[in-house]
Amino acid sequence: MQIRLTVLGPRESAPTSVASSPHAAAPAADVLVSAPVGTTLGSVAAALAGAVGARPGARAGRAATHVHLYAQGRRLDERAVLGHPPLIDGAVLRLDTPDPDDAAEPAGSSAALHVVAGPDAGGIHLLHPGRVVVGRSAEADVPVDDPDVSRFHLTLEVGPEGRVTVTDSGSTNGTVLDGARVGTEPRTVVPGALIELGESALRVVPGRLGRAEVVPDGQGAVHVSTRTTGSTPRPAGWNEPGPLVGHTASGTGAAAEAAASHAHATHGRGFRVGAPPGDAQPTAEAAARRADGRSGLLKQALGRRRAAPPASAAAVPPQSPPRDPGRWPDPAELLLTALGPGPRLWERGQTHDDALVLRLGTRAHTPVTLDLRTAGSVGLTGPRPRLLGLVRGLLAQLAVLHAPSGLELVLVAADQSLPLDERTDAWSWLPWLPHLRPSHGQPCRALTAFDPTQALARLQELAPDWGLAVTPPGPGPQLSGGPVGASALTGGAGTHGASGGAGLARAGGPSGASALTGSSGGRDGGPSGASALTGAPAGSHGIPGPTGASPAAGPGARGAHAAAPRGRATVVVVDGDPGSDAARAAVAELVAHGAARDIHVLQLADYPEDLPHSCGAVVSVTGEVGTLLDMERPLPGSAPRAAGQHRAAPERELVTAIALDAVGAAWAGRLARALAPLREPDTARRGGGRTALPEAARLLDLLGLDLVTPAKISARWAELRIGSGEIATATVGVTRDGSCAFDLTDHLLVGGAPQSGRTELLRSLLAGLAVAERPDRLGLLLIEGRPPADPARGLTPAVELPHVVGHLATTDGPALREAARALSVELDRRAALLEGRSFAAWHAERALARLAPPRRPADDYPAATSGSHTVAVEAEPLPHLVVVVDDWDALVGTPLAHVLEDAALRGPRLGVRLAVTTAQPERTAGTAVDEAAQLRVALRVDSPTASAMLIHVDDAASLTEDAPGRGLLRHPDGGVTPLQTARVTGRIPRTATLRPTVTPLDWAALGEPPAARTVRELGNGPTDLALLASALQRAAESLGTAPVPDIL
Repeated sequence: MQIRLTVLGPRESAPTSVASSPHAAAPAADVLVSAPVGTTLGSVAAALAGAVGARPGARAGRAATHVHLYAQGRRLDERAVLGHPPLIDGAVLRLDTPDPDDAAEPAGSSAALHVVAGPDAGGIHLLHPGRVVVGRSAEADVPVDDPDVSRFHLTLEVGPEGRVTVTDSGSTNGTVLDGARVGTEPRTVVPGALIELGESALRVVPGRLGRAEVVPDGQGAVHVSTRTTGSTPRPAGWNEPGPLVGHTASGTGAAAEAAASHAHATHGRGFRVGAPPGDAQPTAEAAARRADGRSGLLKQALGRRRAAPPASAAAVPPQSPPRDPGRWPDPAELLLTALGPGPRLWERGQTHDDALVLRLGTRAHTPVTLDLRTAGSVGLTGPRPRLLGLVRGLLAQLAVLHAPSGLELVLVAADQSLPLDERTDAWSWLPWLPHLRPSHGQPCRALTAFDPTQALARLQELAPDWGLAVTPPGPGPQLSGGPVGASALTGGAGTHGASGGAGLARAGGPSGASALTGSSGGRDGGPSGASALTGAPAGSHGIPGPTGASPAAGPGARGAHAAAPRGRATVVVVDGDPGSDAARAAVAELVAHGAARDIHVLQLADYPEDLPHSCGAVVSVTGEVGTLLDMERPLPGSAPRAAGQHRAAPERELVTAIALDAVGAAWAGRLARALAPLREPDTARRGGGRTALPEAARLLDLLGLDLVTPAKISARWAELRIGSGEIATATVGVTRDGSCAFDLTDHLLVGGAPQSGRTELLRSLLAGLAVAERPDRLGLLLIEGRPPADPARGLTPAVELPHVVGHLATTDGPALREAARALSVELDRRAALLEGRSFAAWHAERALARLAPPRRPADDYPAATSGSHTVAVEAEPLPHLVVVVDDWDALVGTPLAHVLEDAALRGPRLGVRLAVTTAQPERTAGTAVDEAAQLRVALRVDSPTASAMLIHVDDAASLTEDAPGRGLLRHPDGGVTPLQTARVTGRIPRTATLRPTVTPLDWAALGEPPAARTVRELGNGPTDLALLASALQRAAESLGTAPVPDIL
């Protein structure tokens, strides 16, 4: 088990240079804890303290071995188990004293103040009765890092009954409440009202936030039930977009409860979730001078802050009607959703109307969004501190609203012109997200790159042969055959957005629409001057639809040329130069062609001319203090260049004066750590499970025999009821509902590719049956269709079970014919003994005859007449017989196969059951064994067709090689359940003898291939199956009964 933790040291020992940290007075260390499952906190407490340079027990006169650790404001017991909440992946622990920012909020908070927009968005502040000052000063109760906000800008008064009023404190730029200016007279703030100050917006929000169902797995992760949908959620009672008064930014209400453990009361002080992004930037004029190779529209916009857009730019009415308030979550709601986790977590699936649509900021109270699938790739430029705040907000949206199974994030931060420490400090929050875990065999621990070698590896994983197999619609950019130079990366003057770039050809044309927050006008034949930001009907966020489509065509209709989703989208963040010519060529290919495979690049640069020429959209941080955005994109319907030019360059539209949404690094770190332990549940399940499906299981643990002894086995057999016709169930693994036991009332068929765990499942089945039934009542016949070269890899390890009545491990023809004859004789013997009765009826008669007291001597009974049934009181034993066949497909067509098919038909009445495996379902389909097997398991298979042959659904084709024994169980009633087969041939786990370790996390090294390490079990001792067989043999000897006669 490995979990990542952050440890904070005592505040007074912190250096003074960490003022940008949310835990400014405390040294911090990110560590990786490796420990066996079940390890307690006390085993690693001293090592955790040492990670921040603290000497255990140095304070308060405690013993040197005594460490106090706190999480969520509470002291942790040393007996707390690692991997269980709160000691899960991403947890933050503080040494010696509780963190006041994490103290649980006492009941009684009547409202919460959310910073819903602006350059310091995302803050959550719980309000208690009293006076609350909001301003730019660090001494304000609610500090807001917005240069347009005064030091002490406004005052909120919170009454005992929860009534909130606002007054302006003589600010320079004033305060606006729902469109009306606020003076020195108190104005009542109704729930959901919008308070504007500078470029920021606040909202006072009451209520509670619902939470998703979560199930810890005991190994540091938490499985969460999410609501991934294909449509846009609507708040209750929503009809058409309307004023925001009376509604929250999310349409669901805020969550004082959800934030309680992450915020403290604002009664003279507010809880600040994130650190300021910073203000430093070059002058707008200098940036404009550097942009001489870019579009004239963009250069003009860089020199002014609030100038009116040019005639060719999108016109935005100053009082645009607000769009659906629940559609575009603000940063504060994103944080609450991650902390809850809230019901909107990972709600956007691949077919969702707003999948990969990003909120950039607001204009005229309306969210401005950009669709990555329409734009293809996006270039982002501006002063680095503010630009990073913007990108953090965009990535937070992607991570909170899209599940890891549908979205992969990749970071390339290998620009050698920036110091490594600066790059790791800027991006160390990102690898906490589960979306950066390698899930397709990438040789790294996280999908990150901080040096040129790592960058090239990450890019080649995405684009090994771009330009050869992918041809996007429309004329594409012509890349030079040699190393990518200025012509491939910077383009010509005014041509940074070629129509052949990823997504641009699809966005343009008569049916194109703006990729901002589009309207139905330009797309659906409405007014030609309709704005791209005028609050179109829900769903029409600028994705082009079919020519002539009407608004009734449905929200989010995408153009005929849009790239079809490939099942999982990828967003690649490229921070500056990727570090090498080969990496630059790969980035250029991804920017130009990646959208065809649902791969989208966010390219960060200081200036627009530094961007690849094929960026579908360019977003620039502008304004005197870097709080506004300008966006340039192709103008829908633009004509291409004159014939003969190497690529088409459509006219461009520009949207200016967008108030950006930016978040701080500390805010992003808190959100990422909250998402770190979350995992999606298995998609295939039967009924409602309450626990997570583990990655592996040990059979002896499931059987309660972690210490197996003959006495334990004998005690279990002693509790068995008198022999009957019912076969015992056998525990073989686990499902989401707990341990899984097979009831062999029906025959069992198991299918899977090589190395999928077929043989191990049979061995676990044999062990489970042997524990569940006495050897005088159960016989096990073992047959191997493809005997392995190493007998230990087949069924040979199970031969020592006292229940085994024969073992065939050869392909020799005479041996197969002899085995067929012996099994056929056994079937005939049983049929003769039963005399037409079923196996269950025969046992029932025998049991009743044995229990009933005789009323007269046995010799007084008349002799049985010929042809009548005889009550088998002292008849020869007739135990259950389970014929286990590994690789049944290899025996098809042999004499033994014909007898096995006869057993499949007659076996249930004769007390004979089959348990067979096949590596080629197409070869065994249609046989009597295949038709009779009602209990079926599909392990990993190579094709959906094979999966459908086995369990009638194709889900088993998606199982991966890194989880042997993982499969899907199809019940006789048709239900399908995820199954993890338990292992019985392993030895005592080596981790049981390992000491837990605590090592620092090196963020820059996560993109390197992990060091090869051989996973070994403890020594060369006996396997679990050998230990179990030995105990079973001695327990069988204590029974004093004759074993079942051998068949082979």
